[in-house]
Amino acid sequence: MAKPAAQVPKPGLASFERQRGVIEGKTFTFEPLPPANHLLDSPLQVGDLPFPLTAANRWVGKLAGYLIRKGLRKSTLEQRSGWRYLDTLAETLDIVRASPSLPKSGQRTEVSFPHARFRHPYHLRPAFDLLAELGEDMDQERRMLDAVLTVTLRRYLTELALQLPTPLKFHEQAQEYFYVGYKLEKMLPKVIIDEDRFLSIQDVYDKYYHARNYYYFSLVAREKLSSSNQLFMYYCNAVFFSARLDWGGTLQDLPQPKLLPDRNRILFFALRDPSVLHQFKVDPEYKAQLKNVLRSFPEAIVRKPTTKNKKVKKS
Repeated sequence: MAKPAAQVPKPGLASFERQRGVIEGKTFTFEPLPPANHLLDSPLQVGDLPFPLTAANRWVGKLAGYLIRKGLRKSTLEQRSGWRYLDTLAETLDIVRASPSLPKSGQRTEVSFPHARFRHPYHLRPAFDLLAELGEDMDQERRMLDAVLTVTLRRYLTELALQLPTPLKFHEQAQEYFYVGYKLEKMLPKVIIDEDRFLSIQDVYDKYYHARNYYYFSLVAREKLSSSNQLFMYYCNAVFFSARLDWGGTLQDLPQPKLLPDRNRILFFALRDPSVLHQFKVDPEYKAQLKNVLRSFPEAIVRKPTTKNKKVKKS
């Protein structure tokens, strides 16, 4: 009796499976978990934080939302931005508030605050992302969200100081992460084995990820930074490294323009960092270097609200 012929694998299938990290059981983590020693033992409970009374809270905003849901009216860019702000702020207050509070007249009564769930600033990532995106037309909302995040971060540092032997400072921790990540990045060319290189790239990304966020937290918490620190330049270098990564964790030679944040997003950090403003005024070399760095980021796309052309009556 003849033996059945052995099944020959399709050409190229094995190499394809080796290239895809998901099939091999390896996935690149783009949002690492917060450091374990920086998690609060119990959720932080911030006192009664104010809830803003804006046009979107009043009956006019509720009526506009009803008409839009029924298809009787189109929503504008300003309305969508305002609703996103209110939803993000409500979610933020829901996470950090200690107990429910009675809504005042004109506020959204459907928002509830069952319990606090804040143990690390990473739990408020949507709020920090929104803060950097709010434009000048929403200056009042930006100040309100900034005040809520500032109070929360300072309370977090106070509570965390009871757990650590030395109080945590965001800018010092960010500088340490930047330094370690930079050293690991310089060692990447020496790593040849694919599995080791994948883990090394993940390690560099994790250090840069924490460094970028802790630098952001230091600016929102308004920590005192030395006038000669280079945290902003380190931040830009970490952003360039992240833009060189594809979805599978492969490191490209150059940053991908579509993965770079726009110039306004980078200016948000530069204008909030007093050391950047100081060195920009007194150091001509730093001024030229800063301009070159900002030119590396794409310009922001300005979306203008659509307006219908009105017909002009002939006299």
